[in-house]
Amino acid sequence: MPLPDIKVESITRLPEKVAKLVDKVLKKGDPWDRQKGESNRAYEAFLMFRDMGVNRERKVVMEIYPNSQNWSGKFDWTRRAESWDDHLRAIAERAMEQEKTQMAIRQARIGVKMQEMAERTLDARTVVPQSVGEVVKLAEVGSKIERLARGASTENSANVHVFKWDGPVPPWAPQEIQKEAERGGIQTQTAAEQPSE
Repeated sequence: MPLPDIKVESITRLPEKVAKLVDKVLKKGDPWDRQKGESNRAYEAFLMFRDMGVNRERKVVMEIYPNSQNWSGKFDWTRRAESWDDHLRAIAERAMEQEKTQMAIRQARIGVKMQEMAERTLDARTVVPQSVGEVVKLAEVGSKIERLARGASTENSANVHVFKWDGPVPPWAPQEIQKEAERGGIQTQTAAEQPSE
């Protein structure tokens, strides 16, 4: 596909247009910056008002700057101070998001390390029966920490597996299952009790 014809003069004018646009944007500035026609003293009074935060009171500024009553209306102090508040709030929110991201990365890393520790212990086959539960708990907690840090659900009800078992819970089943069966939390059926399909 052939390229469109571009006039040389339009290329040379482009930087000039961009420069004018940049100048226009820079001259406008932020609402809390010194305004056109605002004297040094008027701007100092505004800064005092702006920096009072949410408990701003013009009468406090008027005690130091008696002309501030005129300046506050002429230079729209309330709107400018609210813009400043919004600006500070946006900065704080960005900082909080960055901290949350760093926290999530750190916690995911810890969760993975816990899972790796549990895996190494199991691979080494040095687990004595009293500590099997501790290794399982380490893997479970590590997994939960990693999932939370990565924004994933810790409850995965969509992948619940139901197993049918003929007869009582076998003695080699994990202790948690045996205890749950003893409490009546696991329903066991003999082959004779199972409904026909």
